[in-house]
Amino acid sequence: MGITIGAAIRNVSLDAGSNVIGKVRNDPTVSQGTGVGAIALATNPSGVFRLLRVDLHLTAAPTTGTFIVTVDAGDDAKHDTVLFSRDMAAGTPTDLVVPFGGGYEFKENDDIDLEWPNANGNTYGVRVVYELL
Repeated sequence: MGITIGAAIRNVSLDAGSNVIGKVRNDPTVSQGTGVGAIALATNPSGVFRLLRVDLHLTAAPTTGTFIVTVDAGDDAKHDTVLFSRDMAAGTPTDLVVPFGGGYEFKENDDIDLEWPNANGNTYGVRVVYELL
């Protein structure tokens, strides 16, 4: 009794020196912003993407406001979804790392929006890290 697996095998030819061999994922891309006013950052990847992480650094502890990460669905506002929300007065973080990864894949016309009122006028640095798929 034999097992036929020929249908499951696919021949792929690559040019010599191809960087595809052994490559498991694309290099991360970073969208970033800094300032002292309200955070209103929209990240618009140029294709289908996976959200990997959002980083926020503040020079002083916040006392008010909610930091929000939202997917702005390209289809329709009815599909916009809050992915993360944090009351910045609770625990007054000066560094915040929000991991995402597998399961956070989005279409090419979707955007990732960050918002925070920053009523204290703290200097901030924010990064959205994603990979194109």
